Amino acid sequence: MKLKVFLSYTSELAKYPEEENYSFLQGAIDGARGCDLTEMKSFPAQSHPPPEVCEAKVSGCDVYVGLIGFQWGSNVPDKTPKMSYVGLEYE
Repeated sequence: MKLKVFLSYTSELAKYPEEENYSFLQGAIDGARGCDLTEMKSFPAQSHPPPEVCEAKVSGCDVYVGLIGFQWGSNVPDKTPKMSYVGLEYE
């Protein structure tokens, strides 16, 4: 059985470190090779609100990997207190 891994990150991590030809994000993706990898950018359009889909996908995984970077990320609508999707995935 493949381990289910949820990869959480903000988009700038695909560009860092700038002086290298290999990003933090690519390193995490390569590290999950052989696993069933889930990341928010691969979610198709759905009839359910994105925060619900996100929470369901994370809870369906065995491992959460959070690449915490330099930016806040997109805000979750109607979430109080204010929270980003990366924060929601972490919680």
